Amino acid sequence: MRSENSALRKSALFASTEKKARRWLPLTLLALCFLALFFPALRELVRDWTIDPNYEHGFLVPVISAYLLWQKRNELQAIPRQPAIGLGLAISSLGLLLYTVANAGAEWFVARTAMLLTLYGMVLYFAGLRFFKKISVPLLYLGFMIPLPYVVYYRLTFPLQQIASTGAFRIMRGLGMAGQQEGNILHFSGFSLEVIEACSGLRSIMVLITLGALLACLTPVSNLARGFVFLAAVPIAIAANIFRLITLAMLGIFVSPEAAMSFLHEGSGIMVFLFGLLLLSILAGLLRWYNSHSVTGSSSA
Repeated sequence: MRSENSALRKSALFASTEKKARRWLPLTLLALCFLALFFPALRELVRDWTIDPNYEHGFLVPVISAYLLWQKRNELQAIPRQPAIGLGLAISSLGLLLYTVANAGAEWFVARTAMLLTLYGMVLYFAGLRFFKKISVPLLYLGFMIPLPYVVYYRLTFPLQQIASTGAFRIMRGLGMAGQQEGNILHFSGFSLEVIEACSGLRSIMVLITLGALLACLTPVSNLARGFVFLAAVPIAIAANIFRLITLAMLGIFVSPEAAMSFLHEGSGIMVFLFGLLLLSILAGLLRWYNSHSVTGSSSA
């Protein structure tokens, strides 16, 4: 009797394993085909993450997206698959066409965008619109791993340099520090600080926007409040960069120019990141507190 029960359990376990294998095998093969097709774009993408400090956070984006998907695993199992074949095929075809043209011309921004477009179309084709809407946030979040085109990057760098240098100079002048501003160069008594491209704050903006989107997703507030958290990453990053320039100028004036340069190369980037992350976390916490108290107040009323 025991041997029969054991045999039945083994048979049921084998059947369950075989069923899971049949379900996951097509998906695994499809994922491998996708990776093989877009390998050139993925290879260059990882290369950019490796050599460009502005996009080092790109390594974390797929991990965060996978985590957001994993959080929705129970909800996704309950959604019936209703393939949107026409819409999915149209979007996938457009993505593949763009990728073919972009890959031939080594236009990597378009190629990477086309890769994501193809992925979105595949989800619609195999799972349907309702399923896509449920995982749209993790899927769209993948866009943060794609570096901006260099034309756009340098268009943004110069005005950000001006904002940072002018903001830092005016605050220091308000604090009683006599000095002079010549473009992006700040002159003070015995010390001058040049706000170069690396000090524009664009790197901080890119990182904090990525983190702001994650905080917005994880904070239990209204969609309007989440949008506010996400958009607030830009002025917070600019404020954090201005704070860094003021700190550098203070070190140069009251300690030594060598101390300011040492801090510039060793710790100023980390300071901007931590300061911006702190402000974003405080903002998300305040909105969460306000949301919970407003819900409590309306329910008690």
